[in-house]
Amino acid sequence: SGIIIDGAIDTVVGSLWDGNLITGNEAAGIWVTGGSQGVEIFNTVVKGGTAAAGLDNVGIAIDGGSQDVVVGYPARDMVNVIGDNGVAGIWISGAGTQSVKVLNSFVGVDEDGEALPNEKFGIYVAGGATDVAIGKSGFFGANIISGNLGPGIYVTGANTGVTIANN
Repeated sequence: SGIIIDGAIDTVVGSLWDGNLITGNEAAGIWVTGGSQGVEIFNTVVKGGTAAAGLDNVGIAIDGGSQDVVVGYPARDMVNVIGDNGVAGIWISGAGTQSVKVLNSFVGVDEDGEALPNEKFGIYVAGGATDVAIGKSGFFGANIISGNLGPGIYVTGANTGVTIANN
């Protein structure tokens, strides 16, 4: 993984002035796990760079009971670009994983609308995650989810409180 956030509290990946480029990882570009809380990820490009190589990687994985995770920032110049991953752009799963928001992110395309496909899913939600919001009302809450080779958003299993709006 490029960045692992394991059991951390109040962690920010991104900056208002300088972004991150995280690419070429065999597992996850960013992995939030271990009950991490209060994590914000914005102004970041996460590209697997390995989808053609057939690796089972994801752009951003959120699991292990992590809570209050926000992928995105409500400002036009602070978008995330998440693509070219072997499995999914964003993977949200696991009992205890809750209060996850995905907003203002480009999943499967770059900022210019050019395809940057994730191989199987744009956003995957499974395994008992609760209170997950993909998109929100208002201009800067919308995600652009397109160009993925499988479903843009796939919700499966015993999840509760999943909201999909304004994408």
